[in-house]
Amino acid sequence: MCEKNSNNGDENNQNFYLSVGIGIGLTIGAAIGVIFNNIAIGAGIGMLLGIAIGALIDKNTKDVKRSVIKIVVLSILGAIIVLLIPKILDFFW
Repeated sequence: MCEKNSNNGDENNQNFYLSVGIGIGLTIGAAIGVIFNNIAIGAGIGMLLGIAIGALIDKNTKDVKRSVIKIVVLSILGAIIVLLIPKILDFFW
């Protein structure tokens, strides 16, 4: 009659680490955004990083560590470039 939602209260949910990654990434990204005086870009990049890492961990494959390391390094480099471009342009103008 009434189906119970299996996602409520179940830590073995397939998207458990995805939601944790989004929350942690958003928080860390916003904090980095405050440092660079651009909260929106920092929060967006942090959430993107959290989604990528959470999805990879939920995938549960053998190459998760290698993939997570690649994503973290590339995202950090991308975030630094995106956040520093306005400061570099202001320096040269």
